[in-house]
Amino acid sequence: MDDYYSIKSIEFKGYHCRILLDQDEDYSALVALTNALVLSQGHNRVTSQLKSIFDNCNEIAVEDLLDELANIGLQLGVMSNYGQDKEQLIATLKEFRKGLHINPKFNGSFTDSLETSVFSGFNVALVHGWVVDGDRDPTSYYHLSKYSYEEAQRVLVQAYEIRKDQNGVALNTNAQQVLDDSAYIKSFLARSATQLTEYGLQHLKEILVEKSFAVLFRNDRYFTLYKNAGELFILVTNPSQSRNNNIVWQSLHSVNGARDLYYNGVFVEINPDNDQNTFDDVVVPQSNPFSDPQTNQEFQNIDRNDTFDAQQVEDDELLARQLQEEEDRQAAGLMQNAYRRNGPRNKYQIDDESKKKKKRNSIIPKMPSLGKKKKDGKDKNCIIM
Repeated sequence: MDDYYSIKSIEFKGYHCRILLDQDEDYSALVALTNALVLSQGHNRVTSQLKSIFDNCNEIAVEDLLDELANIGLQLGVMSNYGQDKEQLIATLKEFRKGLHINPKFNGSFTDSLETSVFSGFNVALVHGWVVDGDRDPTSYYHLSKYSYEEAQRVLVQAYEIRKDQNGVALNTNAQQVLDDSAYIKSFLARSATQLTEYGLQHLKEILVEKSFAVLFRNDRYFTLYKNAGELFILVTNPSQSRNNNIVWQSLHSVNGARDLYYNGVFVEINPDNDQNTFDDVVVPQSNPFSDPQTNQEFQNIDRNDTFDAQQVEDDELLARQLQEEEDRQAAGLMQNAYRRNGPRNKYQIDDESKKKKKRNSIIPKMPSLGKKKKDGKDKNCIIM
């Protein structure tokens, strides 16, 4: 693995800024977190030294980056629950380079872990849009929202074992619940192969504050996310675009990338210098042994060239949703007896007011007062590889 990151100059709303670029196509949590910190005005006091290093380097050694991030973390109290141990924080941040273990829940949150607490400690929101629609389909929300992705996988395995061992024997309540939930899980995974839903996009727009930064988790990759004029934008950190300083953002308008466009630092739409979509890797679904192979193959065959007609894409997506809704209604009819066993249908309804409050739980960390910016006359040497 390379031991340095390249640095790129951009213009962001009239200001000169420097950001990290990813290595190859890894889209690491370390890069996404760092860029959210250096671009956020709310972190100006604690990031002044890191910005100074960026301004004087075209590359930064990984060990220097980790050291500076750990210093920032200590100022913010990231490791306050772990004795403010700098070495432990550096060791944790090393995991942010590759293979960071994050477990999203289908209600829009994450399973608590040391990694998620690090994001909170840095006052950077970690978000995802792999969310089930509880407004239009409260029954699916009932069956899915309680699960994380890893828990859902375990339920599918349990359902398989139950069917294999059933042998005509009547099922108890717990076993029947597993079978009921597994049917909805399998359908949801097959329909959300990009780990983003239309409802999830709206969810992100609702929870993010205007002109705020966050880190987006999707397909085991991480992206610096920004909300501007009510719309969502991804910071372009693909190294293939390192020579084009005009390409700064890519919009997040669609679950499959079909309507996503490039923008400069003042959010004016531009045409990239080449025809390759730098965001293609984001929308490629992960291999899922529990989803329908035919569904995944059809998704992979979607033509993502800019020449296709956007309206046709919308029509196709609408038709697919209608077909899936019909299939879900048929599945619900087959499971009607199981539902009677669990009580009347109104038990599956989600109280609207309660659900809205849950949606607005503090996913976005509150930024503490950082005080006035202090001048730092010290310059730290950087390593140019």
